[in-house]
Amino acid sequence: MNKKMVLSITICMLLFTGTVVFGQNAQSNNLGKVLILYYTWSNANTDKVANIIQGLVNADIVKIEPTFPDLEYGPMIQWIEDQQKKQDYPEIKPIGVDIASYDFIIVGTPTWYTTLATPIVTLLQQTDFKGKPVTVFATHKGDPRRIFDDFAALARNARIVRGELFANVANDSQIEGKVTRWVRGLRK
Repeated sequence: MNKKMVLSITICMLLFTGTVVFGQNAQSNNLGKVLILYYTWSNANTDKVANIIQGLVNADIVKIEPTFPDLEYGPMIQWIEDQQKKQDYPEIKPIGVDIASYDFIIVGTPTWYTTLATPIVTLLQQTDFKGKPVTVFATHKGDPRRIFDDFAALARNARIVRGELFANVANDSQIEGKVTRWVRGLRK
């Protein structure tokens, strides 16, 4: 068999496998109806990962919108630090969806000072997941050490599913493959 034929067969097999695993309704991934709730602020890394996931599982997607001031980078960093120290988190706009109508929920957050972004903390404090399977992904450039523990502590009545960390998303040419592998491993 020549190299072109082997390559063509391999590509066809990969395309077929991707279509079977991630069909139009996410049922083939055993997740059911999926909702992605995410927040992003500065460089849209979390937005990028959320959109990759949405394409893989045909999920509904909601960007969390906090009602905090539009600050430049320096003042915003200080404001975030103050919020975390005081545990005084920003208000968020209503998400506009009924959590109960979903089978699986994915929450996305950038890492802020080793933990969840404060708008995600607000979301988790306000949401009762009512026994639904819920997972988290975090984007980061630094130290994400508290993400999973803090998420598990705050996700009220959630059945926690293993989350994932994605580092340096903007500079990662392999990010789609990494996200795909994680999503393929998710189970209710």
